Amino acid sequence: TTSGSLDFGDTCPGDFSELELNVCNTGVSDLDVTSVVFNPACGEFSIVNNPFPATVSKDFCLPVTIRYTPTDFGVHSCTLEIQSNDPSNLTITLPVTGTAPPPIINVSGSLDFGEVCPGEQAEQDLDICNTGLCDLEVSSVAFNPPCVDFTIINNPFPAAVSHDFCLPVTIRYTPTGAG
Repeated sequence: TTSGSLDFGDTCPGDFSELELNVCNTGVSDLDVTSVVFNPACGEFSIVNNPFPATVSKDFCLPVTIRYTPTDFGVHSCTLEIQSNDPSNLTITLPVTGTAPPPIINVSGSLDFGEVCPGEQAEQDLDICNTGLCDLEVSSVAFNPPCVDFTIINNPFPAAVSHDFCLPVTIRYTPTGAG
């Protein structure tokens, strides 16, 4: 028998989570476990301490640590296969799942500068926020095409914006003419 859930829930790319699975012998004689493997092989999941092949005595369990290390966002799944000499269950298959949730960008603030006379300046702040669970990588904040009347004052990008965090960007408006 096995005990332990193999649903890792949320884990961000670059991080890892571990769960313990117990392979137990509830029979009356020794259980020979020949292998514990992912079939097919899964890049996001690995076995940290694979003590098998091994013999499990009756009323005893061997722990197996499973690691989830996502490299990209999305839902990942795999199948763990346990092979033994149990005549009723030569092979046990267990679903293994994990999710790497995407970051969510949220920009707040106003770029309505109102009326500003030529040669004078007005500034507005924008907050670049991440409302997702994993880091948001912002490569740049820029005007496209470039605009001589607007300047980014404190551009902290490129930068990673953590979960539930914002980085401010100040935009300065200095009109060169009326209109």
